[in-house]
Amino acid sequence: MSELLTIKEAAKELGISGRRVLQFCNSGRLGKQYSWQWLITREELEAFKKLPRPHGRPRKEE
Repeated sequence: MSELLTIKEAAKELGISGRRVLQFCNSGRLGKQYSWQWLITREELEAFKKLPRPHGRPRKEE
């Protein structure tokens, strides 16, 4: 069985806030929700790390 990580553990590894990881989970980009808790597999986290993500705050559409 694969290692399961919490939002807090994933946030620490990604170097981002737990709130941002939760946003990725709620948008369907990361993790699965079991009852009230989100869990992320090690494989899923490693694949997510390889995805290109822009740095900084998104620009507003004008």
